[in-house]
Amino acid sequence: MALEREVERRSRAEATLLQRERELADFVENAAEGLHRIAGDGTILWANAAELDLLGYDYDEYVGHPIGEFYFDPSVIETILEKLCAGETIRDELVRLRCRDGRVRHVLLHANALFDQGRLLYTRGFTRDATDRIKWQTAERQRDALFMNAPVAAALLSGPAHVFELANTRFRELAGYAELTGRCYADVFPEAQHESEIGALLNAAFVRGEHVVREDFRIDMTRSDGAFEPRYFTFHFEPLRLSGHTVDGVIAVAVEVTEQVRARARFEKSHAERERLVAELREASRAKDEFLAMLGHELRNPLSPIVTALRLMHMRTEGCTVREQNIIARQVDHLVRLVDDLLDISRITRGKIELKKQSVRVADVLTNAVEMPSFLLEQRGHRLTLEVERDLVWTVDATRLAQVVSNLLTNAARYTPAGGHVELAARREASGMIAVSVRDDGMGLAPDMLPHVFDLFFQGKRNLDRAEGGLGIGLARVKNLVDMHGGRVSAASEGPGRGSTFVIRVPGERAASDARGPAAKAADEASAADGRSRHGASPALHRAVRQAPARRRVLLVDDNVDGVQALAELLKECGHQVEAVYDPASALQVVARFEPEIAVIDIGLPVMDGYELVQRLRAERAGRGCLFVALTGYGQDADRHRSRAAGFHHHFVKPLDPSRLLRLIDTLSPCARTNAGG
Repeated sequence: MALEREVERRSRAEATLLQRERELADFVENAAEGLHRIAGDGTILWANAAELDLLGYDYDEYVGHPIGEFYFDPSVIETILEKLCAGETIRDELVRLRCRDGRVRHVLLHANALFDQGRLLYTRGFTRDATDRIKWQTAERQRDALFMNAPVAAALLSGPAHVFELANTRFRELAGYAELTGRCYADVFPEAQHESEIGALLNAAFVRGEHVVREDFRIDMTRSDGAFEPRYFTFHFEPLRLSGHTVDGVIAVAVEVTEQVRARARFEKSHAERERLVAELREASRAKDEFLAMLGHELRNPLSPIVTALRLMHMRTEGCTVREQNIIARQVDHLVRLVDDLLDISRITRGKIELKKQSVRVADVLTNAVEMPSFLLEQRGHRLTLEVERDLVWTVDATRLAQVVSNLLTNAARYTPAGGHVELAARREASGMIAVSVRDDGMGLAPDMLPHVFDLFFQGKRNLDRAEGGLGIGLARVKNLVDMHGGRVSAASEGPGRGSTFVIRVPGERAASDARGPAAKAADEASAADGRSRHGASPALHRAVRQAPARRRVLLVDDNVDGVQALAELLKECGHQVEAVYDPASALQVVARFEPEIAVIDIGLPVMDGYELVQRLRAERAGRGCLFVALTGYGQDADRHRSRAAGFHHHFVKPLDPSRLLRLIDTLSPCARTNAGG
C-alpha cells in the first residue's frame, strides 16, 4: 500500500510537472517579446513566434541558421557573442536586424549565457521592437538640432528667478557666454546694460501669463576688435505651461532686426530727403507759376498803350503808314498770343482749367476755329479746304476745342511754304469718336521727332532766323486739352518735306440735331465776329467809332500813364467825354464833380488797389448808376470772381481791346446805368 501511494504521488507530480512545462512552453512560445536561444557557435537553436513575426521569417528559415546572417552589422554580433562567452550580460543594446522583406528593423537586445561547469551551453536573448523609440529619438534630436541651431536666439527660463534651462547657440552668442544653463537672467544681463526693461518684460510674461513683445531693442555688443556695435533685436516672451494653467517658465526668443532698423533709418532719411526735394520742387513750381503770372501781367501793361495807339493811328492817318501799322499790329498779335500761351499752359499743368462743356455742332466749333488763323492763311496764300460730315455733335468746351483746332491750323500755316494746301476734315469713326484732322503739305516731321512733338517746350530743328516763331508749348496745350475731354491726339508724317497730319479724337454724341433756336445762332455769329483779330484794322471797328449812339462820361484810372492817355485819346476821338487819372486819390476827388457813367479801373494801383477803390466809389455814389469795369493783367477765373465780389460789373484783361470797350459803352442805356448802380 505504501508503495502504491508513492507511485501514485510520483505520477501526480510528474503530471503536474508536465503540465507546468507545457504551460511554460506555451508562455514562452506565445510571449509578446521576441525570445531566442543561440548555441555557443552562433547557431540559432530556437526562437518564439514573436521574434519570427517581428522579422517576418518562418521557423525553418530562421532556426538552425547562424545568427550573423540576420544582423545588418556583422561586426556588432561578433562583439556581442564575445561578450556573452565572457559571461557578460547585454542590456538595451540597440541593433539592426534584416527582415525577410529586406527592410532593416531596429530592436533592443537583452541577452545572457548559460554555462555548465564553465562550458557555454547556449545564450538567451530577448528582442523588443525599437522602431517607435528610434523615431521618437530621431524627432527629439531633430527638434534639439532645430532649437540649438535656429537662426534666432531662443532660450527656456524657469521659475520667477528666470533660470536658464536651455539656450541655443545664438542666444549664448547674444549673452556672450559659452554656457547659460543654471544661470539667472539678471546675472547674465545686468540691469545697468538693459535698464531693467527686459527683466520687467520677463516678469510681466511670467506673472500675467501673457505674450509680450518688445521691438527694436538696442544692445551694445562687443565686436571682435573690442569696439562696441549697436545691434537691434525684437524680443518675444511666451509663458510656458507644462501642466494646467500654472506658468512654469518663459520662452524667450530674440530676433535680430539690425539690418531692418538700419534699412528703415536709411529709408526714413531718403524719404525725408525726398520730401524736402518735393517741397523744393513745389516751391520752385509755385515760384515759376507766380513768375509766369507776373510776367504776363507785366507784359500786358506795355501792350495796352501800344494797341490803343495803333487804333488811334488807324483813325487819324490818311494811309501813309498803313503798312507799318499792320506790321506792328501783327507783331503785337504774336506777342499777345505768346503771353496767352504761357499763362494757359501754366494753368493747365496746375489743373486750374475747368471745362465748360455743352452740346454743340462740330461744324460750329470748326467755323470759329478757322476764323482765328484765317489772316495767317491768307497772308501766306494757302488754300484751305474743309470736309466736315453733316450732323456731327459732341459735348465739349466749344471755346477750348476751337482753340485746339486753331492751334493746329496755325502750325500748319506757319510750317507750310507760301501757296501750300491745308485740309481740315471731321468725321465720325466706327468707335463713336469724332476725328478732326489737320493735314498740310509743308515741312513735315522727321521720324525721331514724332514721339516728342506733344512734349512741353519741344521744338524741332530751327533755322537761325527762327522764322516760324513759337515757344514749343502749343502742341503740349493741344494734347492737354484733348486729354481733358477724354480724347487723344496723334501726329503722322512721311518725313521732312512731305507734310504732316495731326488728328484729334474726341467722344461724339449719337443725336445730331441742332436744337438751338435763331437767337442762339445769332449769338454764335456775334461771337464769331468778336473772335476775329483784336488788333488788326477792322472795318467793323471804324463803323462802331463813326456811329457811336451817344456821348458818355468815362472815367479812366490807371497808373500806366501812356496806356491811360492813349485810351483817353481814343475814346475822345469816338466822341466821349473822358477824365483820366493815375492814382486812387485823384479818382476819389474827381468822381463827385465828373459823375462818370462808366469807370474803367486798373486793379494794380499804388497805395489803394482797384478792389478797394471800387468799393469806395460805390459807397460814395450810392443811388447813382455807374458801370464799373476792371482792367488787369490777371485773367484767371479766381481773378474774375474776386473782381465781381468787389463790385465790378465787367472784367477786361490787358491788353484791352478798344472795340470791346466801345461796344460796351455803345450798349449802355439809362436803364442799364440805373441797374448797374443798384
